[in-house]
Amino acid sequence: MRPNSVRRAASKMKQINKMKQIKG
Repeated sequence: MRPNSVRRAASKMKQINKMKQIKG
């Protein structure tokens, strides 16, 4: 995997975690 895609995937996971926290 390229660093770019990895960074994007990490930011996506962070966003999902934030949404989960707000919903939870």
